[in-house]
Amino acid sequence: MDDLLQKINTRLQHYNRDELMALIWDFLADRDADNLTAFLDLMRQKSRPVVVETLELKGDDELLSSIQELYDALANDKYVQNGAGYDPDYGDYRGFGDDGWIDEMDSLFATATSLFRAGNYRVAAAAYVALFDIFGLVEDGYHFTRPDPATALQTDLNVMKQHLFTALGMLNPDPVAVVLEDSDDDDEEDSDDNGDEQTLLDLSSNLSFYGDNRHSLLDAWASHPEWMHGLEAHLRDLCRQPVNQEPHGYYGPGHAAELLREAFRRSHSLAERESLCQELGPQQGWPYDDLISAYQEQGQWAQALAWADDGLAKLPPQSIYRPKLEEARGTALLHLDRPAEALAALQSLFTHKRDLSVYLSLRAAAQTTGDWAQLYPQLTGEVERQVLAEVAKRSSGFTTPSLMVAALLGYAHLLEGQIEHAVLWGLHPEIPMGWTDNDLKGVVATGLLRMGMAAAHAKPDEVLREALGGAPAMVREQGDLLDATAQTLHPNLLFDSAVQVYERLVIRAVDGRKRESYAVAGSYAKLIRAIRKIQGRTSDFDRYYRSLFDAYPRLPALKDELRTAIEGSGYARKR
Repeated sequence: MDDLLQKINTRLQHYNRDELMALIWDFLADRDADNLTAFLDLMRQKSRPVVVETLELKGDDELLSSIQELYDALANDKYVQNGAGYDPDYGDYRGFGDDGWIDEMDSLFATATSLFRAGNYRVAAAAYVALFDIFGLVEDGYHFTRPDPATALQTDLNVMKQHLFTALGMLNPDPVAVVLEDSDDDDEEDSDDNGDEQTLLDLSSNLSFYGDNRHSLLDAWASHPEWMHGLEAHLRDLCRQPVNQEPHGYYGPGHAAELLREAFRRSHSLAERESLCQELGPQQGWPYDDLISAYQEQGQWAQALAWADDGLAKLPPQSIYRPKLEEARGTALLHLDRPAEALAALQSLFTHKRDLSVYLSLRAAAQTTGDWAQLYPQLTGEVERQVLAEVAKRSSGFTTPSLMVAALLGYAHLLEGQIEHAVLWGLHPEIPMGWTDNDLKGVVATGLLRMGMAAAHAKPDEVLREALGGAPAMVREQGDLLDATAQTLHPNLLFDSAVQVYERLVIRAVDGRKRESYAVAGSYAKLIRAIRKIQGRTSDFDRYYRSLFDAYPRLPALKDELRTAIEGSGYARKR
């Protein structure tokens, strides 16, 4: 394939512009939609002028010299002319001065791309590497006039990385080799000055933080099976060494494992993934997770169970993947009509993995065996005691897992139609506020709102639609279960309960004693009005609205935000 590319490149040199346009059009005329879309993506890089013509480069070294000049200028703060500091528009620190480096860097990337397309792979690759090295200056102070220089460019860095890795493959597809190792003496001297020799994987790891594609190496080499074969073999060799899978100190797979994992997700059969699991599963953990997930997606529960059992027998005792495999085992048993075994497995798992997916599977198993009526109060009592015990012993606040468990219990009460229990738990004064997905009050309030809408068969207005769209994940993702429960309940019970929680959220926001929190209080008040409107009880809201002004007579900023939310920004302010 490489020989073909070289032949095509040679012939293209003999076409003028009109001939090239005609050739491209003839080629595209018979392409399908996917190929045309891919061609459009390629054309994105042609939105800027072909800088190589305007620079009139006299030799290969001129581009690299221009890149080094830009590096030196930035390092010496040529563009940061007015100091550095915090910029509220960006919410970050940056240098202040001339943005000219942005266009210059875009032009240099475009020049490197022109050389790449001309088949000058060595100089193009060296230029790409040198350009990406410029971003490393952010670690040494505020040399740029943007907090994140990589995002300031118009250049698509994902495409640049693909070009770089393609060029390196053309030069030497051995993943073990040092990149650009066979360059001339001057290039070798420059490499030494920059610190170092790096392999293909070193470079891929270093560049994974630029752009939003961490797997550009795979994208670049996907059309070269012989390259990919060698790369995957090297990645497998690197992954034979066991890694620490314990929760404390585990930060996810290393870059080599991440690439291998993605490669197998993209293009390998289940049989090949089984082979990988046998080879590397115990050392890495994730091959079991991915293989079992693939079998679950296809509904092949016997295979999912078999591999879950295999992984549980071979993974280290403290592996972070063991709870996932235990859950997969319980779910598979449930689908294989072995509910008693599933219940035992999931009940054991729930003692140390209290999350929604385990809870729902456990609930389904217990309902199948007829044990749920007895198990539900037992489980919810255990969870409540766990949460309150943590409240008592952690004066510095909750951990994120504890907040999630508190929110889970609120959802569990709603799911069983235990509305009074849900509200009492949601308003518990000792449970602190969480973030969006683990905020107990948010889960109970939006859950009740969704259930009320389902019970009333009502369509939300814009205010309610926005509230439901921003609901915590468990309400959004498992809301259908709440909708089913709501069909057995009266809408007013659900709406009144939602209002009760939202009124408490108004108080919580007012207690923030800042204009920003007063604006949040106004948004909650607006939600309450929308609920009362559905109920046909706007007079109840009017009384509540007036009561807020009576309760907080000395907070003019709060009154302003409430009026803005309820009466609109053009309300006539009372003097």
